[in-house]
Amino acid sequence: MVKESDICITTTGLHRSIGWKFAEYIAASKAIVTEKLNYSPGAELKANTNFLEFDTSEELINQVMKLVNNKKLLNAMKISNESYYHEFLKSRYNDF
Repeated sequence: MVKESDICITTTGLHRSIGWKFAEYIAASKAIVTEKLNYSPGAELKANTNFLEFDTSEELINQVMKLVNNKKLLNAMKISNESYYHEFLKSRYNDF
C-alpha cells in the first residue's frame, strides 16, 4: 500500500521517539503526516517542507486534506523527501 500512496501517516515510536516508518517514508519519497516530533530529526528535515505534524485526530485529517487539496505542496514535499534521501541517507546505508 505504501508504494501506491502519495501520503503516509506515522506516529511516534517507543519512548516518544521518531518511528522507523518516518525514515521509510522519506526513502520512498512520500509526503508525510506525523505526530508532533519530540526529538529533532536533524536540521535538514523541516516541518511544512518534509512533513506536516498533528496532535489530534482532527488535525491529522486537516493535514491530510491540506495535501490532498494542494497538489503543488504534495509534490514539493515528495521531491524534498526524495532529495533528502539521496543526499543524506542512501549513500550511508548502501554499505550494509
